[in-house]
Amino acid sequence: MKCEGKYGYVNNEGQSVIPCMFASASHFSDGVAAVELDEKSGTAFIDSEGNMIIKPHKYDEVGFFVNGVCLVRKGDKTYHIDKNGRKIKE
Repeated sequence: MKCEGKYGYVNNEGQSVIPCMFASASHFSDGVAAVELDEKSGTAFIDSEGNMIIKPHKYDEVGFFVNGVCLVRKGDKTYHIDKNGRKIKE
């Protein structure tokens, strides 16, 4: 949902469950969603209760979590991260 220029989340019944506090937000996948707290802080990841599980990081692009991993891009490098924000060696 969007209100006053910020994004938040509603549940299946349309009730607000995570307040509008994000500059941008993606859909939840694998129990995790990518959000921007503000333009300067970078991408963070939250769980379905709104708890930040990965602190803001300056990714150029983020994918969705699937089976516990997410594809991210920074500059010309692309790699996977786990739900703790650690790079996964491939």
